[in-house]
Order: sequence, then structure tokens, then C-alpha cells
Amino acid sequence: MARCRRRAHHVVRAMGPRSPGMTVSMRPAQPADRAAVLAISAQVWDGHDYLPEVWESWLCDPAGPVLVTLVDGGLAAVCKITLQDPSEAWLAGIRVDPAYRGRGVATATTSGQLEWLAARGVPVARFTTASDNVAIHQLAARLGFHRVAAVQQCSQPIRLGQQAPALR
Repeated sequence: MARCRRRAHHVVRAMGPRSPGMTVSMRPAQPADRAAVLAISAQVWDGHDYLPEVWESWLCDPAGPVLVTLVDGGLAAVCKITLQDPSEAWLAGIRVDPAYRGRGVATATTSGQLEWLAARGVPVARFTTASDNVAIHQLAARLGFHRVAAVQQCSQPIRLGQQAPALR
């Protein structure tokens, strides 16, 4: 359980979802949200999500809040904002419960992050995402983001016990 002095964060206003009849709102995450957040996280990246490893430290991070998106009172999404400095923020860890995907929850969550930043006068928000995550690319474009870089991931299996080649 996270034990930290939590800064007060204002609740983001209720947002209009794409699906009629849904009530969508955001609030700061609480330690009691852990089980619901980890249940969402378990469904990301074949169960290899990093969020369980950082949950406790994120809750105590003075650089910015973890926010949760509620749909009809139930936890549907989570996200993290980190202020890099007074003029720039990093958005991370957006996770939407698969039961709510395609219903505007990711858009509402990202819009809520941007509203939180705008209310504090932060003019720049950045994030990274996988090159094949077309849905987030489209969402980002709709919200005014533009790509500034592309990253290529490379990997090499390491054979333990084998001597590395000499450096030249």
C-alpha cells in the first residue's frame, strides 16, 4: 500500500462519451484502485505490462498524478501525467479496460489529461506509443498531436557463458 503525502488534485469534470447513456468522469487514483488497475494491466502486452512495478511509486510521485477514468462509476481506464518542467508534461501508462475499448474512453481519458495540464498552464504534452498502435495514432491526430520521431526497436539474444566479441 502506498504511503505518501498526496498532493491535492482536482477532479476533472465529467466528459461526454461517444456511447450514449454513459456517465464518464476522471479523478485522482487512490491506493484502493490497485486491484482494478492491475486487472486492466494484466490484459496488456500479454500480461507483461510494467504498470504493476511502478504503481506504488506513481501514486507518490510529486511530479504529477495518476488519474482514473470512471464509466458509470466503474474504473475503466488509468493514466499518468508527469511534469517534466513547468512547460512540458509526459503522458504515460494509459490503459483502457478491454470491455470499454471502442466507446470513446481512451479519447475521454487523454482529453482529461490535456484539460488537467491546460488548467495548470502547461502548454506541451508528449508521449510515446508503439509504431503499430493505429488506434492511438488516430486518437492523437484528432487531439492535435503530431509525430516528432519514429523509433526502431532492435534486440539480440544473448548466449550466456559465451565470450563477447572484442571491441575495436
